[in-house]
Amino acid sequence: MPRSKADRTVIHRIELGGLERDLAQGALAAYQFNRISTPVVAGMSDVSFMITLGALLTFFYPDIILPKAEDGIDAVTDAIKLGIQQGQERARAEREATGEATLDDATGPGDLVGRLIYNLTNPNWSWFQ
Repeated sequence: MPRSKADRTVIHRIELGGLERDLAQGALAAYQFNRISTPVVAGMSDVSFMITLGALLTFFYPDIILPKAEDGIDAVTDAIKLGIQQGQERARAEREATGEATLDDATGPGDLVGRLIYNLTNPNWSWFQ
């Protein structure tokens, strides 16, 4: 038997109160954290990922000098932070010496993305130097 054509449109709307919005935002934040943390933890448990990460850090930040294993994780993270800071200062000094545009002193993920976009749109590197 054929269906008859709809003669009206009914719109159903669900409105959330303050408590429901807070619960939804908390659930969304937990979901986003899970989406980010799961691959990071999986990568950290993989030896080849950690070797690749270490090789990339060594390539881009040769100023990182890791302490002995018995010094603890705090000394390792401090050495990585210090090496990255020294590498950024050296790169900034090289850019100022050559007269190239310098980047601002911002830090964090937004700065990383900004630096990547800047370096891709303004290439100042060469494979033959």
